[in-house]
Amino acid sequence: KTSSSFEVGVDGNDDVATKYATFFIDLVARSAAIPEVSPLFEGCEEVIIDSFMNGLLDPQNKRTTWHRIFCGQILIQFMDICSRPTIMDPTQLLAAESGLIEPEPSPNILYPLFDKCLKKLHSYIPKLSQLVIDYQSDFKSIKLNYGVIKKPFGQIRLHCLELLTISADFAQFECGNVLGKIPMKFWIYLLEMAFIHKNNNIFLCHFRRLIHLTMIFRRRILKQLFVEKKMLDRFIQFYVNEKNKTPLHGYILQMIYDIWQHDQDIEDSDDEDEDDEEDEDDDDDDDDMGSGSDDADNVQNVSQYL
Repeated sequence: KTSSSFEVGVDGNDDVATKYATFFIDLVARSAAIPEVSPLFEGCEEVIIDSFMNGLLDPQNKRTTWHRIFCGQILIQFMDICSRPTIMDPTQLLAAESGLIEPEPSPNILYPLFDKCLKKLHSYIPKLSQLVIDYQSDFKSIKLNYGVIKKPFGQIRLHCLELLTISADFAQFECGNVLGKIPMKFWIYLLEMAFIHKNNNIFLCHFRRLIHLTMIFRRRILKQLFVEKKMLDRFIQFYVNEKNKTPLHGYILQMIYDIWQHDQDIEDSDDEDEDDEEDEDDDDDDDDMGSGSDDADNVQNVSQYL
């Protein structure tokens, strides 16, 4: 047995770590609506992110698989709670269930920490990306009802992928800069995994969201996948030749429609303001935020295949 064996951590070895992590997220959820508790968290943004990221990444290879999974799960929950300007007080929810009061949201005392937490999380994007590429599952293969998965994705990689997705999503107008921190080899690897894990809805959901964000904020990534890795051609071939319908079939339709619709909206906007069109053509950053006419032409030809 090793620290990464799936047999370790399921027989009580991780009880202490699990209970500490459970206590932390329970404390966060219950304290978010209590102003008097805010001093407990002030100035601890980097400590919290660093602690759980080190647990998830496990650079010294000494943690169990379950411990790493739990660290990733708690970090995702923590970021979700911090991102909300208001939050429901658990005590009010209990009273509302009894029909005593009508619950009202309270200011979230953790919300002021969110920007610093997100910025710190962005510093881990290269390591999260690399772990998604390099991670080796404890299982060589998994037999499921639709077949054998020879390269299991694993919960640790799913957590890393979700953290990358929320890192970009929460960045809003800075999303392009965040996506730029993700190396191109990650996007190529993600495309290959889409065909291997064609039945994994959780993975495909994050894959589709990341592709959608590149379409809006970092167009050059999408262009490279289209031109060099033939993403659109491969999607069409898969859709036409794969007779057994999978969730990937639906995601392909949605992603192609999203790209086509986005380009149509941009073209309509350009038609309404022809004076700005010439300026946009001269913009050096057109690959990131522009219309991507080559991609649009490819997408418009998809309908004959589907």
